[in-house]
Amino acid sequence: MIEVPSVAGQPAGSAPPRPAPRIVVEVGPATGTETAYRVESPDLLLRLWGLLNAAGEELRPQDLPPKSLARIQDLLTTVQADVERAVSPALAAELRHVLGARPPSTDAASVRIEYAALLGWLGGLVIEMFSQLEAEAQAHPVTARRSASARR
Repeated sequence: MIEVPSVAGQPAGSAPPRPAPRIVVEVGPATGTETAYRVESPDLLLRLWGLLNAAGEELRPQDLPPKSLARIQDLLTTVQADVERAVSPALAAELRHVLGARPPSTDAASVRIEYAALLGWLGGLVIEMFSQLEAEAQAHPVTARRSASARR
């Protein structure tokens, strides 16, 4: 399900610049007392996914300098925190569960494992998000066209 929250509080007849519509993508149903699995900020999620993909090049050298290792560890911590803010609390909890509590990694192998886990989880979520967007566009083609033209 795709949700476009409305912009409230604008008086009728006024035409101040409107921010682009915010899209929320539901990627999993609510079960029991849990809230739905939702991507609250798809644009941020895609930027973070792209950043992680690009960061992979930095992990290729066998002998990473300690400063590079520390910088990559900081980047992974920051990306995880930003991903947690871009998704619903249920998805954030799943991510924390998958990655587990971990002390800062001191060796390249541990950082590579952490990177692979975060990139894999995030990649799966991006694929599911695109699948939901495609399904919604196929189910409601007229609405999808209007939304696309409104964003332009």
